[in-house]
Amino acid sequence: MESIRTLPCTAASLRLFFPQQESNDALRPTRQEQRALAYCARCHPRVREVCLERQMAFGITGQSGISGGATAVQRQALIRLRAAGEGDSAPLIRAIGQQLEAVSRTAEV
Repeated sequence: MESIRTLPCTAASLRLFFPQQESNDALRPTRQEQRALAYCARCHPRVREVCLERQMAFGITGQSGISGGATAVQRQALIRLRAAGEGDSAPLIRAIGQQLEAVSRTAEV
């Protein structure tokens, strides 16, 4: 696994990961969110998973900014699905993964 010092996000301004305007749509991140997500897309998938799980541990109200390759709205949706204990989170996780792939090809880093 990567060292914290070599993670792509450590080369960026912290402000990038906490945009002034956040999307309310889990599948339509803002441009600033897309720029931050492009950094996440450069991390190893296991690193993103750990980052995502750590952030989700803060609960539904503790979500803001970009972390673990997901926006706050996406993490909130995943937390709700898990809490409900019903429904499959796989489609949302796939959509987030596809979004990361697309962002990594198009967004400036």
